[in-house]
Amino acid sequence: GVVLGAEGAHGRLRGAGVLSTGSLVPFNNPGLFANLPGLLGNQGRGFRYDRGYLLEMAGWGVRFLLNARRSKFEETCAALHALISLSSAEHMRLLREARALHRLRDTGWMFLYRDEAAFRTGELARRTYDRFGISYKILDKDRIAELEPGITGGFHRGVWLDGSMSVDSPGAVTQAYARLF
Repeated sequence: GVVLGAEGAHGRLRGAGVLSTGSLVPFNNPGLFANLPGLLGNQGRGFRYDRGYLLEMAGWGVRFLLNARRSKFEETCAALHALISLSSAEHMRLLREARALHRLRDTGWMFLYRDEAAFRTGELARRTYDRFGISYKILDKDRIAELEPGITGGFHRGVWLDGSMSVDSPGAVTQAYARLF
């Protein structure tokens, strides 16, 4: 949804600074069950965990998995969509009032897939975007290279989320909000 910053090393604000109406597909979704064997192997590029901590958090982990059921997923997506829709409009208002609108970048957001199998794993997200009217475009490798010439690695396909924005300095925006408040 809306990620403006988190405290990083040395107490400095770090973060993606993303404002996106497309951030409504939680990690614990019905597709998680098919990926669970690979995730439990703790060898994935996108998800790693500390085994000892996982054992300490077993109760939380069970609840996390239970919330990946289709019914809970649908409920969560609807709630996130409502919250993100409200927060995006509120951030625009606050950026104007805090005189920080110049920090906003209408950059979109791109998800990249190395092969067709990986692209198919994103189908649930695309169906969810369709359901909530989130605008996106499917990109081929030539369009990906055109949009981001610095990206190498042979990405097969991508999804471009329209209407996703970011701020060039989450810390500066957070400070502007603090002065406003």
